[in-house]
Amino acid sequence: DAFGSMQMNRRQAFWNMIQKDHPNGMFHELDPVDDEVILPEMSAPEQVVHDYTSLSLSLKGHPIQFLRETLQQLHICTTADLLQIPAGTFVKIAGLVLVRQRPETAKGVCFMTIEDETGFANLVVFKDRFEKHRKTILQSKLIIAEGQVQKESDVIHVIVKDCFNGNMLLKKLRPTNQDKPNAELPVKSKDFSPIPDARNFK
Repeated sequence: DAFGSMQMNRRQAFWNMIQKDHPNGMFHELDPVDDEVILPEMSAPEQVVHDYTSLSLSLKGHPIQFLRETLQQLHICTTADLLQIPAGTFVKIAGLVLVRQRPETAKGVCFMTIEDETGFANLVVFKDRFEKHRKTILQSKLIIAEGQVQKESDVIHVIVKDCFNGNMLLKKLRPTNQDKPNAELPVKSKDFSPIPDARNFK
């Protein structure tokens, strides 16, 4: 939103910037581009994608909110729902992986912090589950977990029994006109997603 006070969005600002480059050399006879070009409006998911690509955050929304309808169809609750769900209940939950921790003193237990549009949740993956789902846990930017709610005082955890890589869902956020690399949003591979990798700590 840096250009909001100038009544420009990201796309318009980028267009104005490249128009400052004047043709020279073999291109000096080309006619300049019309300054009145009207660019299409960026959708909300597209704006959030660009924000996350450059800043890893957005003031306009959260990536998961644009996937919520799909997640609801899969009976996946929000992190905020955990406050009302009784301890011992089995739930499905999904979020962006922010942090993975596997301290040496934890005997192989992996602790994960995930985030959706309503807040944060803590996942606990015991050693046997971690070994079974190692690839999913380490490669997921969006993880879908099934497990049991555990509550101790004000602390809430989900003890993970199974988990799934949700990265494919993130591709729904990718603008349809970004099939090829460009200066705004570089696409490095077919597995591109706009969400940065989580931080990993020992």
